[in-house]
Amino acid sequence: MTTLFAIVLGGAWDACPTVWCGLRRGMRARSRRVYDISTDAGRRAATRDFHWKDHQILRKRWTNLAEFAPGLWRSNQPCGARLGQYKTLGIQTIVSLRADIGRSYNLFEHEACNELGLDLHHIHVCSARALPEGKFLLERIDRLSQLPRPLLLHCKSGADRTGFTAALFLILIEGFDVEEAARQLARKHIHFPRSKSGVLGHVFRVYLRDAEPLGIGFRAWLEKGYNPETITADFQDWRKGVGKWA
Repeated sequence: MTTLFAIVLGGAWDACPTVWCGLRRGMRARSRRVYDISTDAGRRAATRDFHWKDHQILRKRWTNLAEFAPGLWRSNQPCGARLGQYKTLGIQTIVSLRADIGRSYNLFEHEACNELGLDLHHIHVCSARALPEGKFLLERIDRLSQLPRPLLLHCKSGADRTGFTAALFLILIEGFDVEEAARQLARKHIHFPRSKSGVLGHVFRVYLRDAEPLGIGFRAWLEKGYNPETITADFQDWRKGVGKWA
């Protein structure tokens, strides 16, 4: 199901990226209301927002769920019922990569985790379209590594931020090969390399081109050789097939 969904969306993206970008901007702009679910009216309004503006209606059957290493899971934004299902898998720690504010998805997740006895953490690692500093990434991944397993990572779609964080975790904590770990950012998880979010995957592409051949480890490169602005500019060259990618 997830693979078919990725193929359909991938084809639509390739055919009409401008329309998709405009649609996503419009949906984001209408999903910024803060709710109070302690009242009946507030809960109804938050439920509508969660289902339609945060796209839970799409996530009812599409979960983007995968175990990417023993005791390490990834998915898109779960609802309360799905969190209950995850608990039956032995998952006790939930890590949201989304901002901890009073939006509908956060309110329902906090409520469900409290009822189920799950440990919920909010750890911001990156946005979907911009690269943070290397020291910030190292601090966040090291913080993640201290959490008890089994744990589940998620953002909204479980594609870009989640894939990037999973790849970093595999490299920095689990000792995976960079090329293998970078496969966490793949179309089967609804990540499209040539979209604006593709800049996240380009981090690994640049490392494999410039640093690994020199014997520089990934952690050392993040500390001293990694430059977000340079990588972002290089990503634009890669998309156009110019510069070092000509």
